Amino acid sequence: MNNNNTTKHSKGEWKSKYVFAGGGKNPDIEIYTTKGHHIGILPRQGDQEQQEADAELIVAAPELLEALKNMTSKFNIDASNYGFVKESDIIKCKDAIAKAEGRE
Repeated sequence: MNNNNTTKHSKGEWKSKYVFAGGGKNPDIEIYTTKGHHIGILPRQGDQEQQEADAELIVAAPELLEALKNMTSKFNIDASNYGFVKESDIIKCKDAIAKAEGRE
């Protein structure tokens, strides 16, 4: 896993589209970058609405990570001065960033 603070995930905007990857009647969803890099296939294992919601979350992951990193970089836990944001919330954010970057 990644032990530093650099992002190693596929660069570029992530997108999704329906594909018939497994030869079944129900379409799977392919996750890919706008630069043409294949991220993965999300198979249909339940209802279509849940599959689409899961795909939307995966597609948003790089932007969510970047936004979280940007937000948490503005807080210094040692300074104990972060207004309405609780220290425990900042720690959860930083833990989520570490997990996304493979440092957990």
